[in-house]
Amino acid sequence: MPGSQGDLRDSVRVVIEGRCGGDESQLLAILTRSRRVFVEAPAGYGKTTAMTGRACWLLASGEVPPPKRVMALTFSVAAARRMRADMSAALSALPGPAARRFEGRVMTTNFHGLAWALLRRYWRSLSLPACVDELSMLDDNGSVGELISRGGGMTYDEKNVVDSFLSSMRRGRDEDLRRLICPFNKVIRDRFVPNGILPYSAMISLAIELLALCPKLRSYLSAAYPVVLVDEAQDTNALCYIFLNGLLSEESGICMFGDPIQRVYGFIGAMTGLKEKASTDLRLLPLELEHNHRFSEGSIIGELGAAIRSNMKGGPVGGTPRLPVLISSTQQGEAAAIVSKVAELAQGEGGRTAILVRKRGPLADLIMDGLDEEGVSYFNGLFSDTSSEFMAFNALALSKIADAAPGEKGVSRSAANRIIESVSEELLSGSKGFEYGRSYAMLLGALRKHLAADCAAMSPSERRDYILSIFSEGSLRRFSDYLDAGVSMMTVHSAKGLEWDSVFIPGVTRLDWPGGMCIQCDRAGMCSRSAQSCRIVDMRRMPDGLIEEIGLLYVGVTRARKAVYVSASMQRRTKSGDYQPTCPSCLMSLPGIAPVSWAAMDAES
Repeated sequence: MPGSQGDLRDSVRVVIEGRCGGDESQLLAILTRSRRVFVEAPAGYGKTTAMTGRACWLLASGEVPPPKRVMALTFSVAAARRMRADMSAALSALPGPAARRFEGRVMTTNFHGLAWALLRRYWRSLSLPACVDELSMLDDNGSVGELISRGGGMTYDEKNVVDSFLSSMRRGRDEDLRRLICPFNKVIRDRFVPNGILPYSAMISLAIELLALCPKLRSYLSAAYPVVLVDEAQDTNALCYIFLNGLLSEESGICMFGDPIQRVYGFIGAMTGLKEKASTDLRLLPLELEHNHRFSEGSIIGELGAAIRSNMKGGPVGGTPRLPVLISSTQQGEAAAIVSKVAELAQGEGGRTAILVRKRGPLADLIMDGLDEEGVSYFNGLFSDTSSEFMAFNALALSKIADAAPGEKGVSRSAANRIIESVSEELLSGSKGFEYGRSYAMLLGALRKHLAADCAAMSPSERRDYILSIFSEGSLRRFSDYLDAGVSMMTVHSAKGLEWDSVFIPGVTRLDWPGGMCIQCDRAGMCSRSAQSCRIVDMRRMPDGLIEEIGLLYVGVTRARKAVYVSASMQRRTKSGDYQPTCPSCLMSLPGIAPVSWAAMDAES
């Protein structure tokens, strides 16, 4: 190897070792000679350091020589946005020669973004009647209704193909999906595309077919991107897993980073047992990060997170970590207690606060009503990033950008502010009828602060492309750190990757959280239940669905930097609007974790 390359490698290794700070498990994940690994990374254990360090080392060591690039993929738009920022920061912080030489050599996107880019260029190879740029991308649930509203339709057999495909995807059945991809794509090609519609999942299924039809394209991609990194691997669904396999050759390297315990998207198809399956299918060496860098030893949040992990793995819990809980006799009382505590923190120096719910429902509405009555400003982030309304909002923003900067014209800082102000005014006027218009306007304000603080050095063309990518990917939520409101209301799913000083987790009530799993556990004799509580009898026999619900609790708890407050009530509101007696769920009485009242924990702190 030429001396200059050796010097570059050595200088990058020094930086990597400094970042790892003596964590040998991180260093092993970065410098391993194995080209195929699965790195298990619990929350706070330095996954970002390991993943970005791995990309830097692949380039510095010559394993990915110029002009070849590293491909970094993830499932969600939000995770892709976060990963892109992390990669950019890590590469730019390298010694001068390395930073310059590695610029642009890590391509970061999500699976759907990559599929979209391929379809935009090669749509004719699939005999599509129109370019994907001309199509309306819709979520899977709403696409059939939209097809009908546009005067289209399907035969009984075609409808059955679509239903079977989506069902197999949501259940993580990759073998069934492989069989259904071609029939599904035929329906997309014959019925949806002629009516200007592209269902969200069809992007991936069409890209899979494209790679199968074009072996030269597949060979080019595996040669141009000899190593693929996958972030948040536990969220990969069966369709994306098939797509990933299609991108790899026998010679490809692949490094998957994730935490099976944080698999919280099973309800939309995140595969059960992905780590084991991928390790077998792709011959991955399992590695695990071993040291918590977010929480110091003795931290309440750190100990609590570790205890929840131990429960999920069926192992013993070290020590007796405490879980701050509140149990109210009514949902109204639970909501009032949360509002009172949030208002207290907002008036003091409690920092940023989040209220993380399993899903929107009567309790979330009671809490928001209470915050309004108390005059507590908050961000309502309970919208879905894949809802038709949020997509319509992003389309509105893109149209404003197109009007203000037609063609390849760039966007100045003042022009960016004018575009944001124009969209905000429409949202706040209510002319668009968006339920979450105020929330979108708040995020636009956060984006403006981000552009001023972090993007001042961008050229007008770079700024235009950057803003376009934000709305094209629907990733505006990622700027919530810049929100003026100190209180955020979100689902636990949408909070992944974010952090607050204090986190409230309400509604941990039987039949609400873990929801329908309670009936299954009762029938299987999994739980011991009284009028006052519910407990898991044998943690080693937990069904996958219950493990996922405990994982959701783990995600919520580990979003807190300083304090977490969990609550439940002795009643729940049914779908018919009546109140039904219940009790705190089994998630509030996990083995080895001692419940303690909010007041006692606050007094101790």
